[in-house]
Amino acid sequence: MNVTADQLAQICSIAHDSSRRGAGRSLRDLLASAQYSKLRPGITRAMMAQYLAAYPEVVEQWKAYSSDKRTRGGWYLTGRGDSWEVGRGEGGDTSLYGSGEEACSEFILKELDFWAGLS
Repeated sequence: MNVTADQLAQICSIAHDSSRRGAGRSLRDLLASAQYSKLRPGITRAMMAQYLAAYPEVVEQWKAYSSDKRTRGGWYLTGRGDSWEVGRGEGGDTSLYGSGEEACSEFILKELDFWAGLS
């Protein structure tokens, strides 16, 4: 399935839209509205990283989303400059990345897969 730029933008806006700074909508509603589970097979990390390179503010939105999480479920994203980390829980899986776009694309897909029940 081909994923359009508008569909990718809607998925990438989930961090902002679920926050109090955005619409404050539930993650469940946003995943359903974006048809994430249906579109996921057509989304690659490279596609996501390319989008994030064009819209660096979205990386910051996902970083804020990760920092604001009030649950132990899912994944986290931390970083700055050329040192970024994506991980899961205390002592769980962690991966290091050289750019925010790479790390954030990994984080978005792992986090949304987790909450959509795809992981």
